[in-house]
Amino acid sequence: MVEYKGRPVASIRQTWNKAKKALGWPMVRDWDAKMLRHTLSKHLRATGVPWPELQGQLGHSISGQTETYAEYEPDYLGRVQAEITNYIDRIWQGET
Repeated sequence: MVEYKGRPVASIRQTWNKAKKALGWPMVRDWDAKMLRHTLSKHLRATGVPWPELQGQLGHSISGQTETYAEYEPDYLGRVQAEITNYIDRIWQGET
């Protein structure tokens, strides 16, 4: 389930298309949320974000018995969040 302002998003594709239109981005299928997700995950790995943090942020499964039972501290994704913020700031500044 994906939410926006506390309400479920009925269609991710329609919501993404509205965002692209508002941003003036090309309305082509290749410019989808998956492309953005792949680009960002490549950037995060290039900055040295550890695999488990990246997997957790992207919602990928982390295999292994320890990961199944071990509880994480609430801020264990802090590095991922900081790098995403840094990346977006660089985009706004025209550096990326």
